[in-house]
Formats: sequence, C-alpha cells, structure tokens
Amino acid sequence: MRRHLQKLLPLSWALALILSVTFIAEARRGSRGGPDESALLADLGSVRFGWSRRETMQHLRRGVRAEYQERIRRAPGAIEEDRIRLEMNEALKRLRDGYFEFDGTTTGFDHSYLRGEFEHRNRESMLRHRTPESEDHYFFIDGDHLWKLFRAFRSNTFGGASFEDFCAALEARYGKGVWREGSVRPGEPPTRWLEWEGKTVRVRAIDNSTFYGFYSLVFEDMSIVKRLDKLRPNRGPQGPRRHPVVESVTDDREAVIVVDEHADIADRITGREDREDPKKKKRGR
Repeated sequence: MRRHLQKLLPLSWALALILSVTFIAEARRGSRGGPDESALLADLGSVRFGWSRRETMQHLRRGVRAEYQERIRRAPGAIEEDRIRLEMNEALKRLRDGYFEFDGTTTGFDHSYLRGEFEHRNRESMLRHRTPESEDHYFFIDGDHLWKLFRAFRSNTFGGASFEDFCAALEARYGKGVWREGSVRPGEPPTRWLEWEGKTVRVRAIDNSTFYGFYSLVFEDMSIVKRLDKLRPNRGPQGPRRHPVVESVTDDREAVIVVDEHADIADRITGREDREDPKKKKRGR
C-alpha cells in the first residue's frame, strides 16, 4: 500500500519519504525534533492568517476567475466561451452564497464532520469553497480574523491508501507528528488525530473516512488557538446528536460532499497547487 501511494506522488514527495528515515530529515527538522514550521506554513499556499472576511473572499474570487479565464482563452468559439462565462458566474455566486454565520441557528454543519471546529454565538463565521477537485475548503473566521483552513479530501481518491499512509506522507514532509486523543466538545465520543504544533501554526490530520469518506487536514493560527477558550465564552446550541450512520445519510449533502475523484494526491495533501483560492446562506431546515 505504501508503495502504491509513493507511485502516485511526484519525485519530490518520493524523496521526502526516503529522507524521512534518515538523519538528514532529522537535521532538517531541527535539533529539538519539532515540526518543520516552514513546511507547515508553505502548505498554506498563498492563504494568510489574519485576513479579513473581505480579503479572504477576494482571494477566492481571484482564484475562480483565474481558473475560468484560462478556459475562456482556450474556448474554440463564441458559444463555448459564453457557456464557460455562465459557469464562472455560477461559481462566483456559489462562492458568495457560501458564507455562514454561526449565530445559533442550526445548520447541516452541526451534524457533519465539521462539528467541533466552531461554536455558535461567538462571532464565528465560515466561507466554503468547493473546488473542482475532490476536496472542499472551509475558511473559519473569528470576528474578522481568518484563523483556520479546513481541507477535506475524499479518501478514495488516494488509490486505496490508508489513513496511516496519508499520515506517513505528511510526517515525511513536516516531521514527526504527535498522536492526540480527546473529545471535540463535552459529551462527544473521543477521537484520535495526528498533530504538528509550531510557534505560529498548528496542523491536524483527521480520519473522517469511517462514516463520511474523508481525510482532513486542518491549519490553525496559533495566536487564536492559544486564546480559544477566552474567545468562546458562549457554547451551543449544536442541535441533538445523531448516530454517525444517520448523519452521513441525512446531513446537508451540499455541505459535505465533493465529486471529482481524480485530482493529484500530492497537490491535495500539501495544497501546493494553490488556485488562489464555491446557495443561499443556509439556515435551519
């Protein structure tokens, strides 16, 4: 299985996997044995913590326009060009409508793999960007400060690679991670994840594949993480907890499903192919 994963990775990744078992990789991570913070930050691409909601939205709009402009440029005729422009306008509308405020109104996100990543009634909000590949990007904002990027990858796009293989590839790049176990919020069953914590960024690898079919990679601004309890004086409501099997069937599917299953594994693990970084604001059902 590990060999199969390596075949899917470009040469730089294969090299990283080799170096991870040598003293060279240990030296690269520093004498303290901590994560390679430069690699953690590099994999944020052009995203920057601290952006306002407006700046985050502008970044995503630029990415959508850039993607479609290239398709427009290659269009063989006026009819095809008009069709692509229509698609672009629809994508921009989905992006515009993909803004959610966690103001106490229960949405499908309260019952999805994102629960535990936000709290209601604490000035928290989120922008969702649905990529053309088999992943979703969720940009979490505290007040007017972008502090978290949650990237969800459909696990079956990795050629059968297990979550352990997924984590091994990440450890080759970031250094040795630390396994954590706990509940995302009081009353929730415990879960387990792999974590890298630097001075300015924390990264978590999460296995959501059992009920949702995703591996997730979460980048967080440590300046917010350290103050999170103080920034969240209010808790709930999160709505009644349901069995995960029921949740996987009855959730707001637009909030949790992606479709394409053929994007490059390395680009989606690391975010290196950053496209600068897509219905109505959802309220209760």
